[in-house]
Amino acid sequence: DASSNALNQNIALTVVDTTQPTWQVTPADNTSIQLGAAYSQDVEATDLQAIAYSLNDTSKFQINSATGLITNTTFVPVGTYNLKITATDASSNALNQNIALTVVDTVAPAWTITPADNTSIELGTLYSQDVEATDLQTITYSLNDTSKFQINSATGLITNTTFVPVGTYNLKITA
Repeated sequence: DASSNALNQNIALTVVDTTQPTWQVTPADNTSIQLGAAYSQDVEATDLQAIAYSLNDTSKFQINSATGLITNTTFVPVGTYNLKITATDASSNALNQNIALTVVDTVAPAWTITPADNTSIELGTLYSQDVEATDLQTITYSLNDTSKFQINSATGLITNTTFVPVGTYNLKITA
């Protein structure tokens, strides 16, 4: 006042953050990748505070907690993986996004030892041929004519199971 008397009051002002981060770009959902391919997705959220990213499935995937880059850490078998991505700010406000990643196998096995075609054997001779294919998944071999021939489903070794009369036999080998 005019006599230099003052009234003082101390007050406390607390600034709180109750607002969760927001996605700058919403993480891509229902993504498919080929078996054996590397997976990579960069997610980005915004907030007035620093953000830390996390992921629910750390057995096959990782996320860089500072940048939001998701990658696979190991070979990921065929199947669908449901990932929960979380962006958490320094005040523990969290933003979650669920995505599905599907690993597919659309590539046929490849022969590493090609089945020999137009092979002749002498009547009464045992027939044996080894075929081999490679793939990122386990291969099971099969043969169309099991009345006279067999194939080891695990190794690809073809042999006759009985006497094979004179003639031509068209064998279809599947890996």
